[in-house]
Amino acid sequence: MDHKPDQWPLPASMSVAESPDLLVLTHKWNKWIGYAMLVIWAIWSTGLYLDYLDRDLLQAEGAHFELLFAFPVLGLNLFLLYGGLAHVLNTTTTTIDFEELKIKHAPIPWINNRAIYRGDVKQLYVKQHVTQRKEGAFYVSSSSYSINVVVQGRKDLELVTGIGTAEDAKFVEQKIEHYLKISDRPVPGEHRP
Repeated sequence: MDHKPDQWPLPASMSVAESPDLLVLTHKWNKWIGYAMLVIWAIWSTGLYLDYLDRDLLQAEGAHFELLFAFPVLGLNLFLLYGGLAHVLNTTTTTIDFEELKIKHAPIPWINNRAIYRGDVKQLYVKQHVTQRKEGAFYVSSSSYSINVVVQGRKDLELVTGIGTAEDAKFVEQKIEHYLKISDRPVPGEHRP
C-alpha cells in the first residue's frame, strides 16, 4: 500500500523547513557509526604509538620495509579519524528553490555535493542497498537506502545515501516529489516499503 504525500512520519534524524519558494530538508548522519570509527581509531592509534615507542624504526634492520608498510596504516588511520568525525558532526541538507535542487554535506567536507537544475528532475525513487558479512557460520545482512533521481539526459543519480530505514527514505522521496509536483511512478529497481 502506497501512502499519500505527508503520510510518512517525519524521521527523528530529520528536520523540514518549507515555504512556497523554498524547501529545506536537513538529515543528521548516524552518529553511532562515527563513534564506533573514532573508538577503533583511538585503540588503533594507541597501539601503533606504543609499538613505535618499543622500537626505533629508523635504526632497526629492515626499516625501509617497515616505513613502506607505515603508509597504508597511516592512510587507514586517517580514514577512520576523518570518517568518524564526519559521521558525528555532519548533516546533509537538501535545498530546493526556484532554480535548483542542491545537496550539501557539512561541516566536514564530503563527496557527492550536487546541484541539479530543477526542470531536469523527472522522478525520484528509493533504492535498497544490501550488504552481507559472515559472522561465524552465519551470514548477516544489513540494509541502507538511497534517494535516487531520474534526470533529463542521464539515467539516474544518487542524491542522498546511507539512510537507515526505508520509511525515512520514502519520507524524503515523497516530500521532494510533492514539493516539485511530480507524480509518483514506479521505477525499475525501486524499493517499495
